[in-house]
Amino acid sequence: MTLTDKTQARRLIRKQLLLTAVSALVLLPFGWVYTYSILFGGLIATSGSVYFASRVFVRYRAERPDSLLGDIYKAEVVKLLIVAVLFAAVVLLISPISIVSLLGGYLCVQMVAPLLYP
Repeated sequence: MTLTDKTQARRLIRKQLLLTAVSALVLLPFGWVYTYSILFGGLIATSGSVYFASRVFVRYRAERPDSLLGDIYKAEVVKLLIVAVLFAAVVLLISPISIVSLLGGYLCVQMVAPLLYP
């Protein structure tokens, strides 16, 4: 793995956090419920990206390319489980919550990767 790959992963995570903060600030005039809902959604998406990047990019060894695909699949499955648990925790523990803002924040932050690195 090259330093560029780690740098790209860090850059993506920083941009996801920045987009989360900007989205929350944009919704601030509409009320606190929308603001923290979109903030939680963005943080859930970013948490999944942090986990995936830490499992795939940090642990990759060039001398073992055969294990890379297995590592990617495992990291993606665990990432999806983490995201599901975080969504469930937010919906069950935070009240009131705007589901539309929560999902909107998640989807908005998830779209950063395809837009930055086509």
